[in-house]
Amino acid sequence: MRHGIELAEKGALYASRKEFMTAIRLIAQANDIEHGTRRYSRAAIAGFLALKEANDFVNQNAALGELDVARLVSGHKTPVLKDAGVEDMPPTIAAQYYFGYAKDQLAEGVGREAVGSIALYGLGRIIIAGAGPNSQQLDYAGPAMALYQAALIAEPQNFRAAHELGVLLVGTGQLELARAMLMGSAAVAPPQSMIWRNLAVVHSRLGEPQLAQEAKQKAEAMQQQSGPASTAPRVEWVDPATFANTVGATDSLTPPAAVPPAQSSPAKALSEPAKSPGSALRKRITEWDPLNLRR
Repeated sequence: MRHGIELAEKGALYASRKEFMTAIRLIAQANDIEHGTRRYSRAAIAGFLALKEANDFVNQNAALGELDVARLVSGHKTPVLKDAGVEDMPPTIAAQYYFGYAKDQLAEGVGREAVGSIALYGLGRIIIAGAGPNSQQLDYAGPAMALYQAALIAEPQNFRAAHELGVLLVGTGQLELARAMLMGSAAVAPPQSMIWRNLAVVHSRLGEPQLAQEAKQKAEAMQQQSGPASTAPRVEWVDPATFANTVGATDSLTPPAAVPPAQSSPAKALSEPAKSPGSALRKRITEWDPLNLRR
């Protein structure tokens, strides 16, 4: 896991992904040995396979409505839709079933292992980092959300997984679920102005002005207390295209993998050219290590 985190910090996302996946498999194998079964390894393998097979439902032909869902399901190993009537099921709905199945299987594979939660979180981060301006598309957001959810099942204290899941939920219009995720993240996180700023945005969009103002005030107070030398993760990379459809004219949502320089305003950051995801992500160790594995 430490090697995977170091690779992620350097922007070597593909190599980091291999390390995180290996960590999950090793944890599953250790769980098998401890309990005298093969259930955990089988669950991890099934989870990864479900994420891979879900891609068949979200490719270009799926967007055009040209996919034969029943034929794909019959050729897959993922069992979640084997006994369901899928002849008239839209491909995107089928993909959601696969993502849900992957979430459950990967969470079962790592058990309640905190390091496994970090690995799942890291895999989700890598997907979003590699997606660039396409991060809200289902073929990226779907598996990332499944991985963040599995990370939270494995370790409910993984506040960064909750935060990034909340931001993705805002992008899909699921504001009430996003509010729950961000509130859960804020409840267990150390002081993080970014979380409260995003929570203020969600409260505002849900028509909760008083709660939005309270969250905004908390964010401002935390920002003042942290000062310019704060080590709290803030936005380092913002791709305007990614959030063009989710950020209103009167509010702004801070993406989890992006923070403007200390001297920049949020409005300026949203208008600046996008930087390389790898170069931005390597700057904050804590973004990749939410549970302080290095401690």
